[in-house]
Amino acid sequence: MWEDCDSIIDIPPYRDDPAINLCHGYTLHRLWYDRAVQEVEKHFVQDLGARPQHGADREDYEEGGGENDTIMDIQNFDENWLGGQLDDLDFGLSEDMEALDVGGRHLGSQGIQRGFYEDDEEEYELDDFWTRAVVRWTPDLDRRLFPVRLPQTRTNSLYKVPMDNGRTRDAHVNAIKCFRRAMSLATNMTPALLPLVQLLLAAGDVKGAIKEIDKCCDAPHLLPLSIKALLLESIGSKDTGPLAECYASILHINPSSSHSLKVLIDLHTSGEYKTEALVECIATHLDVEAGLLEVWQKLAACLLYLNQQWDKELAKGKPTTVGQTSGIMEEGKEIVEGQSSPQNGYFTDWRENMWGDRKVWWRQKHFHEKSVDIEQQIDGDWRRIGYKAVCSIHILGLGNNYKRAVCEALTTALQDTLLDLVQAHARSSLDLDQEI
Repeated sequence: MWEDCDSIIDIPPYRDDPAINLCHGYTLHRLWYDRAVQEVEKHFVQDLGARPQHGADREDYEEGGGENDTIMDIQNFDENWLGGQLDDLDFGLSEDMEALDVGGRHLGSQGIQRGFYEDDEEEYELDDFWTRAVVRWTPDLDRRLFPVRLPQTRTNSLYKVPMDNGRTRDAHVNAIKCFRRAMSLATNMTPALLPLVQLLLAAGDVKGAIKEIDKCCDAPHLLPLSIKALLLESIGSKDTGPLAECYASILHINPSSSHSLKVLIDLHTSGEYKTEALVECIATHLDVEAGLLEVWQKLAACLLYLNQQWDKELAKGKPTTVGQTSGIMEEGKEIVEGQSSPQNGYFTDWRENMWGDRKVWWRQKHFHEKSVDIEQQIDGDWRRIGYKAVCSIHILGLGNNYKRAVCEALTTALQDTLLDLVQAHARSSLDLDQEI
């Protein structure tokens, strides 16, 4: 049956229909997957103590894959389709698509409009990071990108699926052709991206995979960025800048993504992400979420650190870069007037940009003095309230009503440790405001 379809897929009007190319690509992908699994088991039969487990474990992705609540949602086929890994993958925002109806329009009605790209029309240049990037096989590689599993004896070898059989190679090549053609014909062909990336990675073509991802990253949805984040994590490079940038982009599109924020917090904890940039990401998250205890703890620690750094720079009487979210100021470089000085510096400008517009509505959303008792009844833990009070000092100022209400409540509840914490931040904030 599929051989008959293969013979007509290059003939108009089927050739120019994105839906037909997409469906035929899925069929060929399934054929390639089944044959690739057989070849792996045959090729490494002497290496295998047990058959490798191919595809995706459904339990790995229930409830957001354990700690990963960022789920990509492509079309919901049967659980074994494409190795079972296409059921879940979204990074916080599900893109609900009916079988042949994406974005509210039937795929077959898209005509021959320009898609994500036109084949071979433009030269694509990769930066140095991606020209050096390789994926080495480990059992921990995400099944959503690497559904065909290799034996443990191949650990730390370059990930490349054996395709010695001509029919396996033909299915692989033709599936790639169909997915690329579908994406060139319509802008809403994102369901083709994940299987296309899987096929390219199976051939060891990391550069080709990132090219396809980047061509889709301008689209107003999260799927390309989600796949890119998984690929960056699979590469395991010491250069974490691209990974941080990718998760920051995901968070700004979908501020409720707690997984993206957790990754950025972990990068900051390991010294690989700038404090000012993390504060901006946390604020973006808190614009739409109430915030967990750990989020408020991290925000409080970051704000105190920035205050202390600014205090040290003021004491030296030198211009400072505290408050810059990117770039490094070269020592001795002339400071542009109005940008950085002990009296008018990056930090004061940054604080105003960060909290100026947020103060009014955060006072109602997070820092309302009448909400303290209700918060304590809901949370059952004073720590989150205490750290929120700490943050309110740095954001609203020392004498804000929320901080006073929390201090009174902590005193009544005999929470002396938390009360000391709030007062310590208050003293730090007072000293800084006096110096400024």
